[in-house]
This record gives sequence, C-alpha cells and structure tokens, in this order.
Amino acid sequence: MEKLYTVNDIAQMTQLSTRTIRRYLQSGELQGKKVGHQWRFTEKDLARFMDNSTIITALDEADELVFEDFRQGNILIEPNLPKAYATVIYSFHNDDELKKFKDELLSLYNEKYANQHHSLKIRVLTKNQLRLTLFGPLIFLTNYLAEINQKEGQ
Repeated sequence: MEKLYTVNDIAQMTQLSTRTIRRYLQSGELQGKKVGHQWRFTEKDLARFMDNSTIITALDEADELVFEDFRQGNILIEPNLPKAYATVIYSFHNDDELKKFKDELLSLYNEKYANQHHSLKIRVLTKNQLRLTLFGPLIFLTNYLAEINQKEGQ
C-alpha cells in the first residue's frame, strides 16, 4: 500500500506552517486527495510540489529563519565550541546519482552524528541538484564534509 502524508507531515518536512500548506492547496500548487475531511498526499504529489520553484523560495526563507536562530545562539550547541554554518550545492548527471548520494549523506549522518548538537538538511533543488546545509560545531562540519569528499573520490 502506498504511503500517504497529511498536511502536518508536509508542514514538518518543509518547515512551513500548516496554514501555508493549505494555501498551496487552495492555489493548486499542491495537489492531493481528500479522505473524509482530511487531505492526503502521495509521494508523487510531494515530488510535484517540491519541484515547484515557488516552494524552493519558501524553503529558502525557512532556512534563513533557522540560520538566524542559529546565529543568535538560539539553537543548542556544545559550550565552548566554535559554531559554523555551511551550504554546499552538488550537481549530478542524473536522478539516480542524486538519490544515491542523498542516501549516502543521510547514512553517514545517521551512523556517526545523529542526536548530537548539530543539524543536517538536504534539499533536492532540481532533478540534478541537491543542497546540503549543515550547522553546528565547526569540528562537525569539517569532519562531515571531509568524509563526504573522501566518499566522492572513491
């Protein structure tokens, strides 16, 4: 059975409010199906929604708010460690390469770094471009990016 997502699920994934998600529904930029009185969305609905350049702009604005919280010290970082923020854009020849690399990014993060005082965000910008955003202690960014670069060279 195909996984279905709710308005709340999409709001959490995109870091947008449920009100904004509902506006996208009203404008037709997000499409789904009503089950009873609630909206449900398939992976295809999400893919169409995320491919929309207006959505990317909204997500960029959400990233800016997170960065501002980080910059002001509102996001918990281990004391006495220099904090850093980095955004890296990766380009690929095809969708399969992008998906494989995205899986590697997530796997490495989950294996070594999850549940620590830092964060990783991955955004698929186009079918061939991915944006990786990291923030946390400088040592985390340095180590994580070095490991990714090493994997890329293999």
